[in-house]
Amino acid sequence: MDNFLTMKGNRRTKRCFLAFFLLNSLFFNTSTAFAQNERVSVNAKNESVEVVLKKITKQIGVNFFYDPQKISQSSRVSLNVNNQTIEDVLKSLSKQTGLVFDRNKNTINVGFKKNDKVKTGSKNLKGRVVDQNGDAVIGASIQVKGTTVGVITDFDGNYELNNVPNNSQIVISYIGYQTVTVNSDSKNLAVVTLREDTELLDEVVVVGYGTMKKKDLLGATSMVSGDQLATNSSISVGGALQGKMSGINIISSSGFPGSSTSINIRGIGTFGNGDTSPLVVIDGVPVDQGFETLNPTDIESVNVLKDASSAAIYGSRAANGVILITTKKGAEGKAKISVNATWGMQTPSHMMDLLSAEEFVSAILEMRDNKKAIDGGNPTTKFDGLNPADFGTGTNWGDHIYSSAPTLNINANVSGGTDKLHYYLSAEYLNQDGIALNTGYKKAGFRSNIEAQANKFLKIGNNANMTYRYTEGSGGTRFSDVIFNAPIIPAYDEDGSYGEPNTSLTGSKNAMAEIGWNTPANHNYRLMDNLFLEFKITDWLKFRFNGGIDMVYNEYKSFLPKFNDGGQTNTRNSYTEQRSKNFMWMTDYLLYFDKNFGKHAVHAMGGFSQQLFTKDDLSGTAKDYVSEVDNMHVMNGGTNALERGLSGGKSELALASYFGRANYDYAGRYLFSFNLRVDGSSRFRKDNRWGVFPSLSGAWRISEESFFNVKPISNLKLRASWGQLGNQSIGSWYPTIASVGKENVVFGTAADKQILYSGYTQSKLGNKSLEWETTTVTNIGVDMGFFDNNLTFSADYFVKNTDGILRSMVLPISVGLGAPNMNYAEVQNRGLDFEIGYKGKVRDFNYSVSANLSFLHNEIKKLSSGVSEEIISIGCYGGVVINRVGEPINALYGYKTDGVITTAEEAKKYKEMGQGNAKIGRLKYRDINGDGAIDGKDRTILGSFIPKATAGLTLSADWKGFDFNTVLSGVFGRKQHSPMSFQNRMPNRNMSRHWYDNRWTLGSDPAGKYPALIQGEDYQEMTDLMVANSSFVKMKSLTLGYTFKLKPARVRVFLSGENLFCIKDKTFDGFDPENGNSVGHYTNWGDDFPTPRILLIGTNLTF
Repeated sequence: MDNFLTMKGNRRTKRCFLAFFLLNSLFFNTSTAFAQNERVSVNAKNESVEVVLKKITKQIGVNFFYDPQKISQSSRVSLNVNNQTIEDVLKSLSKQTGLVFDRNKNTINVGFKKNDKVKTGSKNLKGRVVDQNGDAVIGASIQVKGTTVGVITDFDGNYELNNVPNNSQIVISYIGYQTVTVNSDSKNLAVVTLREDTELLDEVVVVGYGTMKKKDLLGATSMVSGDQLATNSSISVGGALQGKMSGINIISSSGFPGSSTSINIRGIGTFGNGDTSPLVVIDGVPVDQGFETLNPTDIESVNVLKDASSAAIYGSRAANGVILITTKKGAEGKAKISVNATWGMQTPSHMMDLLSAEEFVSAILEMRDNKKAIDGGNPTTKFDGLNPADFGTGTNWGDHIYSSAPTLNINANVSGGTDKLHYYLSAEYLNQDGIALNTGYKKAGFRSNIEAQANKFLKIGNNANMTYRYTEGSGGTRFSDVIFNAPIIPAYDEDGSYGEPNTSLTGSKNAMAEIGWNTPANHNYRLMDNLFLEFKITDWLKFRFNGGIDMVYNEYKSFLPKFNDGGQTNTRNSYTEQRSKNFMWMTDYLLYFDKNFGKHAVHAMGGFSQQLFTKDDLSGTAKDYVSEVDNMHVMNGGTNALERGLSGGKSELALASYFGRANYDYAGRYLFSFNLRVDGSSRFRKDNRWGVFPSLSGAWRISEESFFNVKPISNLKLRASWGQLGNQSIGSWYPTIASVGKENVVFGTAADKQILYSGYTQSKLGNKSLEWETTTVTNIGVDMGFFDNNLTFSADYFVKNTDGILRSMVLPISVGLGAPNMNYAEVQNRGLDFEIGYKGKVRDFNYSVSANLSFLHNEIKKLSSGVSEEIISIGCYGGVVINRVGEPINALYGYKTDGVITTAEEAKKYKEMGQGNAKIGRLKYRDINGDGAIDGKDRTILGSFIPKATAGLTLSADWKGFDFNTVLSGVFGRKQHSPMSFQNRMPNRNMSRHWYDNRWTLGSDPAGKYPALIQGEDYQEMTDLMVANSSFVKMKSLTLGYTFKLKPARVRVFLSGENLFCIKDKTFDGFDPENGNSVGHYTNWGDDFPTPRILLIGTNLTF
């Protein structure tokens, strides 16, 4: 039996061998016949030989045999061949690497040339690194691959690297350029040319709790590098970011020195007391005090996470998006010092055009005459019998309140390090005088970023930032309101004191006296510190600990003296002081897993985080000071013991979180990610304390597929994501507890025995069932690159639904207490984001263009239970907004008008239709519903303060040392309640020329005209007349510089301008349409401040 099996097995073996031989012969003959026709297409940029060989195998099926260790020592290669024979491709590889290819049928052996034996020993290398223009690259890294041996280039781009092992690989790299790897024996090391990394797909970008290569991103993100921020000389981070990213609406809140910016990412998803600001994370530490204390030159990058897949790792604080800021760090090499200084002048970019004194008086008399002609009677004014021409030009209060002012900014930094220690130190001083009386802003700061490699397993580091800010004056001091004071008052009297008003003609005051006596001072101190420990357990597993604090101390002081000047009188002096402290500490415990399994790559992380926030505030007021000298400005200086106020409080908020992320990558083509975060907040009761926030995302890099060979397209990636985010920033830190308020109560019946007691009483019902607001985001996107990624394009479509928004319940008045909040309302934001960029070169002229455009639709989906709309009074000048299902949040709501009523018949008609204020000279209200009556049913949506579109454009160029950059930004489809042009408060207040020059006068053509000037008519109804289109296009910055290369330093000088011009709608009549991101824009209510136009000269010294 055994022999039989052996004989049978031998026969089977012989038959298999014979079949194999015949097939092999057939294959050999076929391959020989077609070897000359085997053609491949390869597009590789600075890739390893092994990667290129795998691409060839995939196309024609040949097998390469080689020693991975030896082949890894060969130079990286770049190929761009299309339909070339395999022989030609291998020859090109051989020239670049020195490798030889020996083909035997379908097998190709790879090795080194026989005369290229591996050398032993070491050598010293010298060379120079330049860019494509031949200019020296300063600070480029020269490193022996696989070791810590390395140097950086000096000012001239030169380097010297000693004791380099023969036949080793030298890696030359610099930020923004393609990394080059050259064999140490190559003559090419004498002069190495780095090319700009137009592709940037391998660029590492910061994401939540980690980093990723740009090509592997799955979510909707936008990034601005520190170099892009530095192209203009903005003194604020928010200002430097404007116009540079899609989906982000960055609006200046005011032109007041030191004011912050308002930021919304992809619309407003909540209302009421909810926070609509994005989460800001600085060097891994989430903060709630913004980023305006940072020095823009210290920033390495700003990444904005816009969709749920990107932001879900931050869970309950990411519903409004996340801004990740990474500051600069040191690098191995000699110390590099940079000093930057700018000096410039500021002037108001635009001032209100108001009437002269002569026109002011003429308008008052015209109002009287119109009143008599239209309403009859015999109206009078205080100016009857006076000649308007006698008043002359009068006083333009804007010329006295505002003037040009200087600004100075100096900052310096030093960075460098060894293979064990990297450091970056910087300091800044800013002195910005205000363009208004008694205003100014100063800032001083210091930053220290230090990292140390304690051993091969442990890395430690600390980032610290200390800032002091001083603000003189207050943006709420009616700087915009007082310019409307009557122009008939002299600015100064003969003795130099403030001019006194003629009280027989006007009740207005001297504008300078109104604001000149109250000059508060605000001192702000901030300390941010982040300590980290990173322990490398294995090559694919590491642990990291982060510990951070953010402490802000604020001190506000204001002394109001006695005065009697310019029509202003204060007979009692007083002093107010407010102190507040915000403290946050956090700890993160993170575990990272990164491992490749052939074509499969898994990147995962998990962690636990906890944060504690505390707020302490104290405020006091004292009156009746005997002396007004500075050292008496303390609480105990006030002598009135009865009228002394004191208040204060303390709040605490705690957060705890568990989170994780898993990313899977197959061959760089198929990318998947899953995030999960579980957050607990002390804001909610125990049963609703924890929220779960998941996200899923995937991407397909079609351009990496073997079948994809569309020549102009160098990158094509499709993305899709879904996820949920939470919002626990819903106003109060104790929203489930019934609110109480302080009340004063009188006890006793007899007048001589009544006693006033202070106590607390419940003012509002509580709701123990409150829970998280939840935002669900769906996003689809595409990333494309053309012509070797010199042209890039990305587009995203998103739908963002926020539900469970807190709203007040509807209760009967008989309850007697305020209604509690409940989770009910829902808001949707949906839109499109586009970004496009191009980099080009014509000989020595390099240029780049980048643009972004975003469209947004905001819509209320649900309000309170059983309620589909609510009408809300703004509280000033008759302003009204509505929250209605199907419309934007806080939409302006009122009557549309249809021209001026010019006859008594028209006035009678509209009066009978129900327009109670109808008369000659006033506006006609439209009968929107066509029922023949003018009533509340004819009110309609007049617009929204939420922009429908935002855009930005950046142009940059350089040529033989000259550089140019300009940034433009625009906001479109935004309307605000803005009644400043149509307020009749004469003779105490002036009026805008915008109304005066376009007013209707009796007997004239009414087409396109505004209402007539009629005594006693103030036009404080909510109509389209009171709504201004506050859309704009603004040149944010323009810079022209030249760089001198003076050994051993590099000196750049430049001229720069900010807020150089603004294109706005003719209906807007204020300082700046950009200022303010709320429903109303009130220049004549004191809530505005002109944006300064700044012209700067500066220099940058690097050595």
